[in-house]
Amino acid sequence: SLYPFMSKSKDIRKFKIIFISTIVLNLFGLFFLFAFGEHILKIVFNDADIIESVNVLKILCFVLIITVPSIMIGYPLLSAFGYPKYPNRSVHFAAIFHLIGLLILHTYNELNFITVAYLLLGTQSVDLSYRLYGMFKTGLFNALIKNDFSQIN
Repeated sequence: SLYPFMSKSKDIRKFKIIFISTIVLNLFGLFFLFAFGEHILKIVFNDADIIESVNVLKILCFVLIITVPSIMIGYPLLSAFGYPKYPNRSVHFAAIFHLIGLLILHTYNELNFITVAYLLLGTQSVDLSYRLYGMFKTGLFNALIKNDFSQIN
């Protein structure tokens, strides 16, 4: 629902409030999961031997630190300001990276929950990196910091 709002209003102040609020809530949630995830998994699965699941959960917490900002700056921001090629290309590059990573893991017989979780961390990093590149290239990053949209390419 943020994308249609941003496309119509281009209200950058509300976007910044929503962006910062989302990041803060995400960090609190991730801290909770990181701190209490093992206990929650033990209750849900009623199994003391869940070490691998706990490790995957912790890796996925780091994935969310990257994914949430990536999602927020993708379509709600870049596309709403007329730059859909950056979020679209970021998905393509991330997919290619992920498929190559899966092929490499499979080739070396290292395809397991932990390695795929780390691969997802890399994949989301590729996605976020290209979107940040788009923000810098278009001038959106500086415009957000300065609240001055006259310099956007």
